[in-house]
Parts: sequence; C-alpha cells; structure tokens
Amino acid sequence: MEPEGGALYALGEYRKALECFDQVLSLDPRYSAGWSMKCSVLYHLGMYRHALACADKALEINPDCELTSQVRKMLVSLIEKW
Repeated sequence: MEPEGGALYALGEYRKALECFDQVLSLDPRYSAGWSMKCSVLYHLGMYRHALACADKALEINPDCELTSQVRKMLVSLIEKW
C-alpha cells in the first residue's frame, strides 16, 4: 500500500495518496514514514494544520528525522502567516 501511495503522490493524486497512507497508518500507527508522507500530502492539499499534526506524530515516533523537522518548521511558519 505504501508504494502505491508514493506513486499516487508523485503523480499529484493527493487525495488518493491520502487514502493509501490512511490505510497504512491504520495497520501500523507507529510507522513514522507513513506519518511523514501523510504530512506531505496534506501540505499539498493546503491542509497545513493537519499536516503539522502529522509531522508532530512522525517526530514523536522518530525524533531524529531531520527532513520532517524541517517540514515542521516550514508549516509553523506558514500557519503563523495566516
């Protein structure tokens, strides 16, 4: 399911990718990469607060993920501007 979600994400099919990552996370809610990918999908859908929540969840599971930390900082900045 994750490769399918990644492929849909790459094609810009964000809503379908979101469904895939939701399914992946329902099977393994401790999968930090799934939360990070869901964060990216939600970002592209303009759902910044939801994306931030996913970034926080990913970092709770894997606090050493530098990419997710950078994305989180960007999201906070975007949300503060709104």
